[in-house]
Amino acid sequence: MQNVTSHDGRTWRVGRRRLAWQPRMPRWVRKLWWVADGLSDPITGLLALLAVLAMLPGLLWYGLNWLACLLATPLAWLGRVAFGRPVPVVAYPEDTKQTEYWGAADGIAAADELAREAIGEIRDRGLPLSLTAPAVPAASEQDPSEQPVLDRITPRLQRDSKG
Repeated sequence: MQNVTSHDGRTWRVGRRRLAWQPRMPRWVRKLWWVADGLSDPITGLLALLAVLAMLPGLLWYGLNWLACLLATPLAWLGRVAFGRPVPVVAYPEDTKQTEYWGAADGIAAADELAREAIGEIRDRGLPLSLTAPAVPAASEQDPSEQPVLDRITPRLQRDSKG
């Protein structure tokens, strides 16, 4: 993966996807983490501790998923080479990693060329136009835990400063 800065100042990561798959934290753990993050006074500290304890099975699952991914990655790359499967190329802005542009090329050299092309497009136009744009989730499907922390706490701070 290579970092590149677009003309609008955003930093992007572009390169071949090297992992067999991208392990994701279970959604219910992210939501519970978001709830535990909002508990800050001493009385609700116990509730935050209970929330963290409730998250332990999900965090264990996430860790095992990463371990399985790391063990399967060499086999996936061998299979890609042996069976001529396309090599994935991804690009995403550092500030919103879930916004991932995706493409594929036949072979490692072609994938590196596609990545270089995407880097040039990001520098010139601000977006990797040679890669497929991500699907935009509906507002009702967005997970509040994926919002930046400042966006989540600003309404809370405004509400507290008024009262």
